[in-house]
Amino acid sequence: DNLEELEKELKTVESNLSALALCLEKKIPTYFNLVGGSNNINNMKAELKAELKELLGKDLELDTKNECRLAHMDLQQKHTEFLFKRGDLKDKRGDLKDNLEELEKELKTVESNLSALALCLEKKIPTYFNLVGGSNNINNMKAELKAELKELLGKDLELDTKNECRLAHMDLQQKHTEFLFKRGDLKDKRGDLKDNLEELE
Repeated sequence: DNLEELEKELKTVESNLSALALCLEKKIPTYFNLVGGSNNINNMKAELKAELKELLGKDLELDTKNECRLAHMDLQQKHTEFLFKRGDLKDKRGDLKDNLEELEKELKTVESNLSALALCLEKKIPTYFNLVGGSNNINNMKAELKAELKELLGKDLELDTKNECRLAHMDLQQKHTEFLFKRGDLKDKRGDLKDNLEELE
């Protein structure tokens, strides 16, 4: 929502800057050169006054060269205001891009966790499970697996019996499911941010 509002605001600012620049660089100077030297400028004056009212939000007189100078100064001030506003909006867009980068990093971490969890679920725990109770040469494997499970699940698990292996497997499945949901949420957020940033560009 913030991105969409920012995008609309930035488009409005760009539009105003274009209109202000056109008035500053062409319309006011052209009209200025005609003031006092021609009686056939009423239409131009009416159009210019209407446009200035829309751009500046107030009625301006354009009957003398001095009034034209004042209008030109008002336009310059408004133009400067919009330049600053555009700068602020572009800074906000930069912040949103930074947020997208952070989200990408978080997504990579989630993907890495999912890979490690899947490997434990599909290979390491089943392999170890088949050895439990049937071999005395599995101490190294058990130590490595316990260390990895602690890192993945954030807690110490016992792996001395087949039942403890089943419980570890269930914990892994639950954590794997949590990370799948988290990945889905992150991908949705990334999609929304990218869509809005593309429109903003």
